[in-house]
Amino acid sequence: MKTNPKQTKVCVVGAGVSGVACAKELSQQGIAVDVYEMMPITGGVFGSYSWKGGQFTSSTVFTWYSDFPIENRQKFLTWREFLDYLEDYIDHFDLRASINLNCKVTAIEKKGDGWIVTVKKKNWSNGHYFHPKQEVIEEDIVSEYSHVIICSGLHNVPQMPKVEGLDAFAGKVMHSNTYRDAEDFRGQRVVVVGAGESGSDIAHQVAKVAKSCTISMRSAPGTLFPKFIQGNTPDIRDDRLSYNLPRIWSSFILKVHRNFYNSQKENPEVFQWAAASNFNNNQCSFNTNACKSFGIPEAVVNSGAVLKPSIVRADQEGVTYSDGTHTACDAIIFCTGYKATFSFLSEEISDKLLPVNNLWKNCVDPSIGETLLLIGFSRPQQINLITVAEMQSRMAALLITKQRQLPSPAAMRQQILDDQGWMQKYYGVRYKKNPALIDYLYYLDKLSKFIGCEVPLWKALFKDPHLWLKLIFSSMNGAHYRLQGPGSNWEQSAKTIKQTPQFKNWKNATFRWSILSGLTIYSIVLSIFNKDYRLIKTQAEAEG
Repeated sequence: MKTNPKQTKVCVVGAGVSGVACAKELSQQGIAVDVYEMMPITGGVFGSYSWKGGQFTSSTVFTWYSDFPIENRQKFLTWREFLDYLEDYIDHFDLRASINLNCKVTAIEKKGDGWIVTVKKKNWSNGHYFHPKQEVIEEDIVSEYSHVIICSGLHNVPQMPKVEGLDAFAGKVMHSNTYRDAEDFRGQRVVVVGAGESGSDIAHQVAKVAKSCTISMRSAPGTLFPKFIQGNTPDIRDDRLSYNLPRIWSSFILKVHRNFYNSQKENPEVFQWAAASNFNNNQCSFNTNACKSFGIPEAVVNSGAVLKPSIVRADQEGVTYSDGTHTACDAIIFCTGYKATFSFLSEEISDKLLPVNNLWKNCVDPSIGETLLLIGFSRPQQINLITVAEMQSRMAALLITKQRQLPSPAAMRQQILDDQGWMQKYYGVRYKKNPALIDYLYYLDKLSKFIGCEVPLWKALFKDPHLWLKLIFSSMNGAHYRLQGPGSNWEQSAKTIKQTPQFKNWKNATFRWSILSGLTIYSIVLSIFNKDYRLIKTQAEAEG
């Protein structure tokens, strides 16, 4: 057994999107860091659980780190392309020496002001086709660290529902984490369980080759968005102008969204199906999480997939649903998500960290402080995790170097209650089901205030009107939070932001911007009498 003495050093658990961002931010602050990744490659879930033909559901309009932008901003990266981007990022910021692959953290224990971390090194590969075939010398490593940052993520342990009689089913049963190729199900009768983004994409793939495809949904999918609309990726519309509107306007936004979908000339049946699902289930980006995939409507409209409610029991031949109907099938694919677990922590500490919405900014337990942090345990209702994880990593680096100080435990607990109240008020049932859910702009504008990197709208207006227009009317990306404060670079960030693509359909763009601008002005007037109409930036600045 190899033992390393205690140093002023940080242990980062996981080398996915969050762990790599954390390593970079810590390194740039001059902090020594060891990153431990269980798999033989970096990339986390994208390098270990992905399937053939899979792509990111958010596009390159903002799916990149804030100071390492992707040139082509209208593309959906495949898993492999993103992993290549991540490798380039690691090399660009010289992080390779900090990352230890094939290293599973098996225990993290408190010792005085620091932590003892036990790591088991060996080949932990799950056999994914991205993984290299290699022999790894087994080794146990015990080290002491001043701080530990857990970046193992929400997609940790596959969550399989308990279904009566499932053991008797004669066909194949699997979780989406082991799904690799739709061709494995060609000519079969398949039931796909779940309506999240994974379930949508898998159902879409399987429905095209299967003899029959049935989609079992406990509840409707989140707000449905296509891959492309009117010549652009849909997230080109994820601008500050729209997301800064008070969430109280969700009903109005829902109606506008429905009318817009129903007016589409390309794939009209698919758009109409999605419009009906969003509207009938009262779902838009102001009150629920997004499902950035048209997989389910395309599977139903184009491939004849059948929708069914929850499964209540199984038998040798198939499954029975809550409506009493039965489907005979050859395979069941459970796309039922994951659960975060911390098997390397004591039960006492683990209970403090879960659910993550009991933490300050989903990162800090008030009774523990900054010596043990979670990064990346947040699910933005829209846009993506990368910017959130990067901002959390910037916060962590500032805390560890004492450039920022946490509020008092009492103040943190009050802010936790404030954030929970906000999410419960506007996101209700979805937030109850997914405590990691956050409101992207509300969350980041508050976090940026703590970091000191708020988006300088007034400064941009007078210094660079072109930049200001992009900050308001173009897709939000991480570079918005690099214009000022720690780690900022105005010139580089401004250049990156100005390269954000615009609508190809200018008629639709100008109409949309006119409506949203009018609604913004109207909200400002109404907010004089009712604070629920305050713009999100104003709310975030007021609450801190």
